[in-house]
Amino acid sequence: MLQELHGLYLAEDEEAATAALDRFSLLYADDPLPEFYKVVDTLLHWAPEIFNFHRGGRISNGRMEGTNNKLGVLKRMAFGFVNAANFEARGLLLCPGTPT
Repeated sequence: MLQELHGLYLAEDEEAATAALDRFSLLYADDPLPEFYKVVDTLLHWAPEIFNFHRGGRISNGRMEGTNNKLGVLKRMAFGFVNAANFEARGLLLCPGTPT
């Protein structure tokens, strides 16, 4: 089942992604565990947004999400410190290669 779900990401175009999602949902349809029904329902509900990855040329915002996560962790660690310049320098060290 996991391989079919991963096939959704590996699909070259929207048609192949639709076929992978259909195969994945059919595998879960035969599973007696009711917890999996919600997984399949959620994936089917979000299918248009998932397929946008294939429509948009396989572009992802993963790098931006990762940078935001790192800066959020830094912000929580720096709670109470008052020097903004040090916070900015630490953020640049933590996330190299990002434009300033």
